[in-house]
Amino acid sequence: MRLGLIITILLALLVALPAGIVLAQGANPARILPEVINPGDTIEVKVTFTAPADNFNAIGLSDTAPEGWKVTVDAAWCKPAPAYVRVVGGNTAEFIWADIFDRGKKFEAVYKVTVPPDASSASLENPAFNGTEGLEYYIGGNNYVEDIVAGGVEEGGPGKWWIIGIVVGIAVIVAVVLVVRRRKPAASAG
Repeated sequence: MRLGLIITILLALLVALPAGIVLAQGANPARILPEVINPGDTIEVKVTFTAPADNFNAIGLSDTAPEGWKVTVDAAWCKPAPAYVRVVGGNTAEFIWADIFDRGKKFEAVYKVTVPPDASSASLENPAFNGTEGLEYYIGGNNYVEDIVAGGVEEGGPGKWWIIGIVVGIAVIVAVVLVVRRRKPAASAG
């Protein structure tokens, strides 16, 4: 009876674990900037993310350039094109996708920023972009919000949550096998 219960729990973990990991992995929004930014330049900013699960929908993205930098948006620059784009306060780009997407769909929100001619070198080396409003979306009726991080998106290979899930799954399997092996000789002796 215990062996059957252990096997049932193990199978339930192996079936449920990947689904939970996919949702935990998130869309991982990342902001990509040019390597060099000079005063007076107009630069292209890309924010990339990926649908972490099926039924990825009601997606809103908000990203704010440093104070005094002027933002320009156009839905045609993005892939896929959002249903709605606008500039708020001169330096915040907002995007809305109003469709339902499957897991793995890649998104690229693009906007342009004009740097003031008098921008300091310190602000150019480490521009204070703010993605705290970030990316907001729904999956299966649940609302998620993620901050936008600096840098590119890693391509290929499993994400860290998949690796953690695999390690946890292996640890559970080893623990179950050890418990079953220890109890089996004791059960046959009695």
